[in-house]
Amino acid sequence: SFKLRSKAQVEALKHFTVAPVREIYADAAPPGAPRERRGRAPEDNLAEQRHVTSVFVMVRGLDDALERGDLERVQECFATINLCVKDRGGMLRQFIVDDKGVVAIAFFGVRGHSFEDNEWRAVRFTLSVVRALRRWGLQCNCGVTVGEGFCGLVGAPRRCEYAVMGPSVNLSARLMAAAAKAGEHPVYVDERVERRTRETSQQRLCGFHPLEPIQAKGFAAPVKVFGLTEMVEARAPSADRRGGGGGA
Repeated sequence: SFKLRSKAQVEALKHFTVAPVREIYADAAPPGAPRERRGRAPEDNLAEQRHVTSVFVMVRGLDDALERGDLERVQECFATINLCVKDRGGMLRQFIVDDKGVVAIAFFGVRGHSFEDNEWRAVRFTLSVVRALRRWGLQCNCGVTVGEGFCGLVGAPRRCEYAVMGPSVNLSARLMAAAAKAGEHPVYVDERVERRTRETSQQRLCGFHPLEPIQAKGFAAPVKVFGLTEMVEARAPSADRRGGGGGA
């Protein structure tokens, strides 16, 4: 473990770390505390299984900007997605360019970003980011799933990052790709997200359209999916904004 023992180190890095890491160090014994208080290194307590809602977002329309080196347009896209994630109380884990193109990955349910209505917040995030990116002339497709996942640090002791891994995370990426390929609905959600969202008092603000099950890589049985649409009345301000901060 990298064992950040210095309070100065923690203070300097806290603005560049995700909430789960900040929470662990905030609860840790201060440097110089008696051995019985220090116990394990704070980062050793990060590894845990959590019920997490995963969102993958594939952005289309940035190819020319990337080829020209127009980083201002790319930054506008990143800032827009990040603002939409924060507005709903989630954590933006990555904004990357890979074999699928420009992809953003967000989570709801990790430390510091967990609520009773994580699925609802994730659904609202996808609808808001689709609408917001459209104003910049960009299109996107999203996949939303929920399930148990490993949450913790991955990588080498001196070069690691906070990640969430598990079958539901992989499925979210598969749904994103399926939505982009089909082109009918910008957002695909799995059966559990649809069911949990329908249980909320604000489910009327979303429309779920059952689609043909898809054969997702890594899953033996076909996966039930729903296309997501936004109802007109959903444009009004609602009470699902972050407000007082996420719990553990």
